[in-house]
Amino acid sequence: MDDIDCAVPLSAIHVQWSDPEDAYIARTEQFPGLINTDHWSSLAAINGLLDKIHERVGDTRLQHRASHP
Repeated sequence: MDDIDCAVPLSAIHVQWSDPEDAYIARTEQFPGLINTDHWSSLAAINGLLDKIHERVGDTRLQHRASHP
């Protein structure tokens, strides 16, 4: 388990069905501006959200390393 998985436990991710978007929407309070949708699967919506969080946290780590060698 890496740092991201510890920072965002599955119990902190909320998924709901959206009729207007015809999709499941996954979000978490730890990253309030970040959501992921999937038209077929709530689990896919969660996985996509975790991928986006990994990308965002990874980008932040790279920026921090570049500014603090």
